Amino acid sequence: MDKDNLKNAIQDIMNKNQVNAPKRNMIDKKILQYEADLLSANVNVDYSICLADIFQDERSKKFGGGDFTRQDYALNWKKWKEQGHRFILTNIKHSNSKLLLECPEQFKKDTLETLPQFIELLAKSVTKTINE
Repeated sequence: MDKDNLKNAIQDIMNKNQVNAPKRNMIDKKILQYEADLLSANVNVDYSICLADIFQDERSKKFGGGDFTRQDYALNWKKWKEQGHRFILTNIKHSNSKLLLECPEQFKKDTLETLPQFIELLAKSVTKTINE
């Protein structure tokens, strides 16, 4: 077997044994880490808030690179199909919900900057419910 044939054989073996898991970018990894942190803390309560309520001074800021603004979207922490609790982005006007990780990149990027505040508000809501 010559050198080129050996290279091709090795490449074929590597392609056949390649992991079929999707490659994640840094935004996806950060979103997954936030989800993992909430799940490891056993936060299994549904919570939803309009993105404009997180940044009230930026209500009319365009969101996701489209024509809609932050006041047109809600971020949710709720059960999603058979996957348990996940971050869900909802277009309020169209009642259209989508798993955050399946949204276009610009939507994920814009939502990522709201996640720390969202989680803080979620924690306050859970604490308030426990204390009632």
